Amino acid sequence: MAAFIVGRLSQRFGRRTGLATGFMAGGIGAIGVVIAVVSHNILLLFVSLFIYGAGTAANLQARYAGTDLAMPTQRAKAISIVMVSTTFGAFIGPNLVDFMGKFATSIGVPYLAGAFILAAVAYILASLVLFIFLRPDPFVVAKTIAEANQKDDPSSGTICIRIY
Repeated sequence: MAAFIVGRLSQRFGRRTGLATGFMAGGIGAIGVVIAVVSHNILLLFVSLFIYGAGTAANLQARYAGTDLAMPTQRAKAISIVMVSTTFGAFIGPNLVDFMGKFATSIGVPYLAGAFILAAVAYILASLVLFIFLRPDPFVVAKTIAEANQKDDPSSGTICIRIY
């Protein structure tokens, strides 16, 4: 459901709005998980994990933003660069679990909630960075270019996007 909402927001308002909203929801969900663990509230935990999933949905959809303005012949290269970049996060994240667990314990939060503290900070920072710096929105620009190309040659079945 979160992927659907983030996707609809991205289609209607651009990737900046959709992804920033998804990441912010993920950060709020992570904060909710920490609060649920501290207060021993299982219902809040499940609701927060559901909301936290929006961050994961946004993270998966962010990969496609790298191809919005790529030439058709360069899209595979663009998505490859994005995928290699995410490999660093997949490596670094699990290596921070012990550190974040110790940090959580030091502030009176259960050890395993430490990963959600890190996730909350990461998701909220990602949301703010995208919302502030993703200008112009690549999806909106790509859509505008595609519409202009379609008007130039409406009989053409292909759309060519050229960025100079």
